[in-house]
Amino acid sequence: FSQMGGGTDLSKMKRAGGKMLFYAMFFNVTAIFIGALLLYIFDIGKDMNLTALSSSSMSNGAQNVSLSTGDIIKGFVPDNFLKPFFEGNMIQLMVLAILIGIAAGASNSKIIASAFDEINKIFVKVLAIFLRFMPLLVFCSITSMFISTGLKTLLLVLSILLILSAGYALLWIKYYFMLLFIARLNPFTVFKKAITLIITSLTTCSSVASIPAGMESAKKIGVSEKIYSFLIPLGTLTTRNANCLFLYIITIVTANMYGVEITLSKMFLVSIYAIILSIVIPSIPGGLIITCSSIFVSIGCPLDGLGIIIALNSVMDMFVTTSATMSTLLSTLIIAKSENQLDIEKYKS
Repeated sequence: FSQMGGGTDLSKMKRAGGKMLFYAMFFNVTAIFIGALLLYIFDIGKDMNLTALSSSSMSNGAQNVSLSTGDIIKGFVPDNFLKPFFEGNMIQLMVLAILIGIAAGASNSKIIASAFDEINKIFVKVLAIFLRFMPLLVFCSITSMFISTGLKTLLLVLSILLILSAGYALLWIKYYFMLLFIARLNPFTVFKKAITLIITSLTTCSSVASIPAGMESAKKIGVSEKIYSFLIPLGTLTTRNANCLFLYIITIVTANMYGVEITLSKMFLVSIYAIILSIVIPSIPGGLIITCSSIFVSIGCPLDGLGIIIALNSVMDMFVTTSATMSTLLSTLIIAKSENQLDIEKYKS
């Protein structure tokens, strides 16, 4: 949030930036609805009944209790500045981070922004070191679960893969109809000219690393440079609909596996977590795993369930990144057309 520039970047293109934030929220919220719909139709995980196999306790206030919507909203605001750090309350830490980031960006302090940037680089490096052990974690987690549950684990993994694949297919269908009816443009032209972005996203599994390819694709389809040079980075930070879909489905399925009751208030809480935390996921392969652990703790899911996510992550991360980068490009195209910043002749060529 501090790097979004506060009063600097948004003042240059306030209307275009506002539209991008609107589309980002639209994409993220509709992804949650798609996930909820798929899980309503295909209610999986409950037949696993892994409660007895869980080695982690539901601590830190994340007991299997029903919370009212009012309690959840009040829980967003910390009693004091230090309490969220000691309790590991992720949602309150996010609220503090957003407020401090906006204030730092608005103050235009290069020292503070630089400090945040350097600290962020350190933690990303630490996370990258941790993720080097991912293959070993995959082997140990899945082997242990497979020994305990047998064929059920394999069937569950395949079921989750199918549901996630269906979810991402629905996201791409949404992209198609938005281009057709909102932008009134030929969707296949966008997909054809964005092939470099698609390949880059699939191979790097990093939306940030795909920003140059996204800008190049925006240029090919006729978006003006002053639009795409601002909106592609902004959209990369905020448009994380594929992450939202992944986090929501995985959390609810894991809760079903371990017998955690999912009430409407908890579904709402998971939705809020998925939307907010998807924005701050480190843009490196495996970042989704760290974020899932935070959501698990918040609703009382044992961290043992991360074994399934670790197994799925290496496969699904490619499609998560590709869906996210394409939604950013799509938003940029629609906004450029609405602002008369799209060269139609270049688009059609």
